[in-house]
Amino acid sequence: MICSLAELGLTKESEGIHTFTDAVTVGQDVRPLLGLD
Repeated sequence: MICSLAELGLTKESEGIHTFTDAVTVGQDVRPLLGLD
């Protein structure tokens, strides 16, 4: 999954895309991958 952290609502500004290095399934909760669980 490739997206900016701003698109996820985690920051107001982003320097670009954030690439998840772990396997992420469409619809999966990404909060644990970002340490937000």
